[in-house]
Amino acid sequence: MMNWGKIYSVVKKTTNKENTPQEPQYGNYGCRDFHAHCKEILKLNSSACDGDFRSSQFMRIACMETCEKCGTKGCVDEFDECKQWTRIGFCSKYAPFMVYNCRESCGTCGMRSDVVPTSQIVNGKDFSDVMSPNFFCGTLFDNEVKQRLVDVLGEEVFKPSPIPGIVLPEMKEIPDVSLRQDSPFDEDKKISCGSVLINDRFILTAAHCEEQFESKSTTRSVVIRHGSKYMETIKVKRTFMHPEYRFPLGYNDVALSELSRRVMFDFEKYGDSPMCCGDLGLMDGKQALVQGFGLTEKGEQSAGLLQANVTIISNEKCAQILNHNVSDHMLYKQRTKNTLKYGIINQVMCSVGTKDEKTGNTSGPCEGDSGGPLFQQEITDEGFTKSSLIGIVAGGLGCGINIPTWYTRISEFLPWMGCIVGAAKLGISTDAIASNCGRIANKIIKTENEIN
Repeated sequence: MMNWGKIYSVVKKTTNKENTPQEPQYGNYGCRDFHAHCKEILKLNSSACDGDFRSSQFMRIACMETCEKCGTKGCVDEFDECKQWTRIGFCSKYAPFMVYNCRESCGTCGMRSDVVPTSQIVNGKDFSDVMSPNFFCGTLFDNEVKQRLVDVLGEEVFKPSPIPGIVLPEMKEIPDVSLRQDSPFDEDKKISCGSVLINDRFILTAAHCEEQFESKSTTRSVVIRHGSKYMETIKVKRTFMHPEYRFPLGYNDVALSELSRRVMFDFEKYGDSPMCCGDLGLMDGKQALVQGFGLTEKGEQSAGLLQANVTIISNEKCAQILNHNVSDHMLYKQRTKNTLKYGIINQVMCSVGTKDEKTGNTSGPCEGDSGGPLFQQEITDEGFTKSSLIGIVAGGLGCGINIPTWYTRISEFLPWMGCIVGAAKLGISTDAIASNCGRIANKIIKTENEIN
């Protein structure tokens, strides 16, 4: 049974002020019902909306519009501290209190709500509709964002500037990866894979990362803008794994997760944007960057965000190198046989790292970097660095060794991704989205570039 008095007292300890309705942050919106039968309930029991905070808790939260709980105030926060409480994860931790008292910041209603289809457009920049010619992505104020992290983490911990759209975990110390498992039976937060924001509602990661979250006893949350005063914890609402993904195969290893509320963007204020996704054509021999918070080549947890320079190689060359390296190594051979059964097909891409002559280690992703971004950068006419996502880390045979790493090639999945993002915006149910978008999902037709 939910202890409302305890929840209220815990949250209230963080403020000395009485609740004072705030001005709307993102436009004028009304409150809404969360239950389809609110009006019927009220018809059956005319006093269903009456009572104090504890006795009418269901109707207060689920039937705000029907019970007129917001009065003439509409979708606004009741406390000045709501923005702060929201950023530190109270919307999920103390949901019964927050969903009403901080309804705008938590996205219970209004622009941040997961049911409002309106695109988020700020100063002419669209952060919602990936198909819009005004969709703004892949760009950040490099120096500003870098300084934010340097101020918090220190010059020695912070290495490169973060990439646009990168999503980080909540931890007491420096985070390692970006998806967090929240267990009701364990206060420790288990961190897993990397992920990246592709618009204001969705994160992209590897499907094999999502399997560990299928238990109904756990929830997930991510943290955006880690290391800045705008850092915010957001719960994952639902996840769409590629319907053709089959563990332990390394194909169709991609998943999209919708967040429980919209990420608010303002490039002039926050200096960041979602990651661009697109088809950059032939990339053999081109340089790329991979980032993550996984293990180092020494098997130690990284102290901060790490970045490695890698070179994209053709699938044919990738297969040749892998075949050469696995032929006399039973463990490598078994792993590639289990993971790359159909060879290096078109939906897979590979990279090789650069060997450090001093340490003997080769650059590239390590354990804990799965789902993290592989991207290329260019300088825009305005002088900004623009990043484009080309792959997400899927697998490899080791860390710091001179053997190719393989990735999920993002361009192969754009139709499926676009279908899910577009359908979710229309408020379509999870099952209907999965079924309809599954019809255009990739299927393996033939074997290519086999690993013997």
